[in-house]
Amino acid sequence: MIANLLSHPVNPLTSGPVSLPQRPVGPAPAQSHPAAVAPGLPDQLQLSSHARLQAPDLLFLPRLQPHILPAPTQPTVGKISLDLLSLNVFALPKPVGKNIAQRSAVIGATLGRYDIAALQETFSGDTRAIGETLAATYAGPNYQTYRPSERRLGTSGLQVFSRYPIVAKDFKGFVYASDEDALAKKGVMFTRIQVPEVGPVDIYNTHYQANGDKELPWHQKALRQAANLIFPGMTMPHEALRRHDNEVLISLMQKHDQGYPTFVLGDLNAKDGSPIVPELMAALGLKDSFRELHPSDPGFSSDGERNPIKAAKGSKSRSRLDYILYRPGKDVDVRVTQSALAYDTPGEFVSDHFGVHSRFELSKKTREQSGQSLAASQEAFFAVC
Repeated sequence: MIANLLSHPVNPLTSGPVSLPQRPVGPAPAQSHPAAVAPGLPDQLQLSSHARLQAPDLLFLPRLQPHILPAPTQPTVGKISLDLLSLNVFALPKPVGKNIAQRSAVIGATLGRYDIAALQETFSGDTRAIGETLAATYAGPNYQTYRPSERRLGTSGLQVFSRYPIVAKDFKGFVYASDEDALAKKGVMFTRIQVPEVGPVDIYNTHYQANGDKELPWHQKALRQAANLIFPGMTMPHEALRRHDNEVLISLMQKHDQGYPTFVLGDLNAKDGSPIVPELMAALGLKDSFRELHPSDPGFSSDGERNPIKAAKGSKSRSRLDYILYRPGKDVDVRVTQSALAYDTPGEFVSDHFGVHSRFELSKKTREQSGQSLAASQEAFFAVC
């Protein structure tokens, strides 16, 4: 839904055409150039004899079937349906990252399912295929990427793609980080998007500190102590680092809050039982879109038992690490109507994480509702100032 597919899209892996089944879509937004016809999504990517992919690589090639069932509600006056995606794309620099350009092209070819997509871990330059494929097969996506100039070897790894115009943006980096995370400029990306019928919505895309604490031999501890002089946080417990990440997100949200509907998307690296997500939700008055609809579903987005890309790394662990959190605006109500894992079926694996997709219905509030919600949100929000 970022925009419509061209009438004759090209298979990003073979340069050949892809046959498209019919699938209803909502109307495209007004644009300065003619919108293309949207016959649907590709049913299957066919490999040519020249693709030269080995058998394990076939795990990365999706069938590109829509995972969410009904088409979104058509926009009406004062109301609209938004499909949001959060996806850690597993695009670490080579040689750690594999098949990145191919997987990125596939991701780019399928982001049209969503109105707003927040991506994490786009560290490799090969992820440019995401934007290139969107530009080649969709009409006019807006997108944002942060690439810092200050000291660090990597970028933030964050990107936001939107069907609707991006009208404001900002970034706040994490001060403390450990392990490989210290080499990147991870942080929180803010994007304000102008949505028809309801006005601005605020998107916060983030990727928290990875890994857990483990006992280290003395020589590794000494190395960490030395590295801490250059990369602050090397000696901090990982849970303390993620709590610092919470503080950065809260600070950025305080800076930009104007009472608009707000969504926090990202890989929070907080396993079940961790206080990090509950503390963030309590501080900012956020709700967990997936858990709201699936109170007993584990929702493992990092799943070594089901995801062959993760299993190929030698991990069988299962954790819920990826989230879409939200809160309504002062004048706009927000209701989650669907939430599910994405890219999580055989033939649709594009990362060592599954994505998370939530569909929201946004609607203008009455004047009385707006006054009540403003008082409640101010009480919760300024309690953390």
